[in-house]
Amino acid sequence: MAQKTEKQWSPNMRTPVAVAFFSIAILQFINLLTLFVILKHGIQLDISIELSKEKVILVGIVILLINYYIFIRNKNFSNIETRFDEDSSKSKNLKKMLFWIYIVLTFVLFFTVLETFKTVNR
Repeated sequence: MAQKTEKQWSPNMRTPVAVAFFSIAILQFINLLTLFVILKHGIQLDISIELSKEKVILVGIVILLINYYIFIRNKNFSNIETRFDEDSSKSKNLKKMLFWIYIVLTFVLFFTVLETFKTVNR
């Protein structure tokens, strides 16, 4: 039932596309935040930017807009999906493995950096 209903929707609004869109945006945001903490506290670069709620929300919106214009608006996700479907089984498995390694490393690095620098500036 859900698949039949979903096919009536615009391709830009289908659930897998929306989930992938927001998931990638969240991972990119976590990567940027991790990079910011590493540069500011790890390498101790003198970054005069202080994080505030408004700036964090603005960065999140910018990431969503960039992803929208790159993938959703021009329907580039269809091309990526088609190319992935045409790949060999071995290539698909490698890409899936690399994708999961990216996700795991994103969260491991994020929580490691947070744990390492949580006592900074206290």
